[in-house]
Amino acid sequence: MFATACGSTPSEPPASEPTAPAAVAAPVVEERYAEARGLFLTACATCHGPDGSGQGTTALDRPARSFRLGGFSFGNTPDAVARTITFGIPGTPMPAFGEAYVDRERRLLAEYVLSLGPATTEVVAEQTVMVVERQPLVVRGILPAIAEAAPLRPRGLVIGTPTGLSFEYRVDDVRLLGVRQGEFVARDDWLGRGGSPLRPLGTLVLLEGDGDPPATFSIGDTPLHAQITGTAVRNDVTATLAYRLQRENGTPLAHVEERIEPWADATGSGWTRHLALVGTGLNPTELVLLVVPPRPGREVRPASTPPLIIEGATQPIWFRALSEDSPVFHVALRTGTNSSGSRAILRMALGSDGGLRAHLRLEPEQLVELELLTFFRTTAPEGAR
Repeated sequence: MFATACGSTPSEPPASEPTAPAAVAAPVVEERYAEARGLFLTACATCHGPDGSGQGTTALDRPARSFRLGGFSFGNTPDAVARTITFGIPGTPMPAFGEAYVDRERRLLAEYVLSLGPATTEVVAEQTVMVVERQPLVVRGILPAIAEAAPLRPRGLVIGTPTGLSFEYRVDDVRLLGVRQGEFVARDDWLGRGGSPLRPLGTLVLLEGDGDPPATFSIGDTPLHAQITGTAVRNDVTATLAYRLQRENGTPLAHVEERIEPWADATGSGWTRHLALVGTGLNPTELVLLVVPPRPGREVRPASTPPLIIEGATQPIWFRALSEDSPVFHVALRTGTNSSGSRAILRMALGSDGGLRAHLRLEPEQLVELELLTFFRTTAPEGAR
């Protein structure tokens, strides 16, 4: 139970049993404690260990959460933890126990789980703002709707960079939602993380697909699910997001590692999204990468006249989104080669919706690397269309 939804969760060595609270009559407390302990050993210990350290005996596809470290992704109040026990965490080994236990038992179990963790540290209001300093920060939680027509994201993730840019993702099916510039995030629920949304503070500078973008990868017209497998900050300078591309039936096709880095020259600035794909299927697969046109939160139009089709493209393909009261947004797909040295991209086409569709062939265990460059400047680069 409570297997973490993102990446590796550190664990602690087994520690001594937590002591029962002593705030009310001892026999009542001891009885509740014994019942809660029994529920925990039955439902949770095989994954999370008898001491809650995450060292259980069940083999999982990712480390189980250590309750002793705290830091629950969906809230650390009794109500929030009981809600997770009841409904589980979709896409992870954490099952739902809504049918297995009655409400009183689930709440008792939630209180016991929280008793295993560290004590809550009280903070003042000014400390709720998270500040990115010399290295990127990755924070998970509920994200409010990024645009008026977009939905709230119960499973969200924000990557903050020292350059002042932050990147908002949905991670139930990994997709970039938008980019902000300015302050990072306020987490207003440190005193009792009851699952209230994060509060992104930066100004929205780019919106992907009006805040509810389509899947990034597909096979033909069939979208592929992107199942998050972890996050990391490499060498204290680069944030990475790893996910698995799979069909609707769960068949894995590729592992993707996405990293974000700043980009700048004398005339403008922006960022690159590096995508490294490794084929995990049994047969060669032709994937389609969709690059949606950048939207600065207002009406835009593609600079190219579609359709534009390039066969066997090896040079960057550029397209632009324009608006009367903002700089030009440029996007480039800078194609690389695969690990065998041949072209990674079979063909590219710019559709009537302004979206760029790049077709790439992925062999089993083969590495393909791509770069998506987005930046702002008032003059088009050489080769821009």
